[in-house]
Amino acid sequence: MKTILLLCFLFLCPLIPGFGALSIDKLIRESSKKVTPVSSIKPFFIRFCNAFSIGTVLMFFVLGLTSAAASFLSLGLSATSKAYAVVLIVFLTVFYFLIVIFKLASISKNGLVKNKPASQEKPGKLYYALFAASILISVFALLCTLLSKKYNAGDQMLETVNSFLGTEQLQSGTSSLYKVNPLTGLEYTNGYPSRLNFMFMPVFYAVLARTFSVKPYVLLWYIIPAFYPFAGCTLFVSIGDVLFKDKTKKVMFYFVCVFLLFCTNLGAGALGFDIVYAGYREMTFVSLILVNFTLYSCLKKKWWLALIPIILEPLAVSCKFGIGACFALAVSLFILSKLPFVKRFSEKEVG
Repeated sequence: MKTILLLCFLFLCPLIPGFGALSIDKLIRESSKKVTPVSSIKPFFIRFCNAFSIGTVLMFFVLGLTSAAASFLSLGLSATSKAYAVVLIVFLTVFYFLIVIFKLASISKNGLVKNKPASQEKPGKLYYALFAASILISVFALLCTLLSKKYNAGDQMLETVNSFLGTEQLQSGTSSLYKVNPLTGLEYTNGYPSRLNFMFMPVFYAVLARTFSVKPYVLLWYIIPAFYPFAGCTLFVSIGDVLFKDKTKKVMFYFVCVFLLFCTNLGAGALGFDIVYAGYREMTFVSLILVNFTLYSCLKKKWWLALIPIILEPLAVSCKFGIGACFALAVSLFILSKLPFVKRFSEKEVG
């Protein structure tokens, strides 16, 4: 039963802040007279993908800051779990009321019954195919991780989560995070990496395992490897929707991204290996979610929104190597957007 609740938390909770953020964006556009024409109202599947991707990044951002604060204050796993609960309740409640307020404002402005525009884009079979493909891709990525257990045995991420839970049991819930070397099982005496104080992903996994009474290996090998690819697929849909007007081109872009995702360097130690065969590692999270969300934010020209993955990336990556991909992407796209020939191209309708 608790496993089902965990799945609901991962796959349903991001929709609340996601739709709340979309509601805020619509209110801002209406107040600034930049209202989306009725004829271009997006189908629910596109709005679902936008909401899920935005909500996922916002939720991880809030939890990442909470984990960093808990580690900095030397809180134990029990206290960190309580902090997570309080922050999430406040976070989800605020966005839920934003959705309610937006709906009430829309009803008061347009009336309770609103005729559906005849020219509104219909979902069509292609969008249903994308949704089914996203689920199949998530299942395929999960199977890839399960088939590579021999490569992931003794993984540092899993052992770190186990060390959090193990020290809490030994010290009656008063343990501090990142005090035990997961590779030796002994306490750090010297050479303790200060950057570990700000790492949130092992803390996030440990809190989930503790709260929902799930074994760490079940969480990391059987659940998370399906969640990240699904979130990545929703971002592929959102990016394609920004780039192209034509529905067929959106679908083609989606499958090209998926093809490139799995047709990469799958050698042990390569980035492609982490994405396909170790779907719970931090580089999988960065590659599938943070980098794609940065691209989506920049293409939408919401530069402030790109700051979220830029801040979140150093909190996710355990080593200094690889940090800065989101920042480099955002800066590059910002510079390109200011070039004259790029401006002329972006003013034309794509697709």
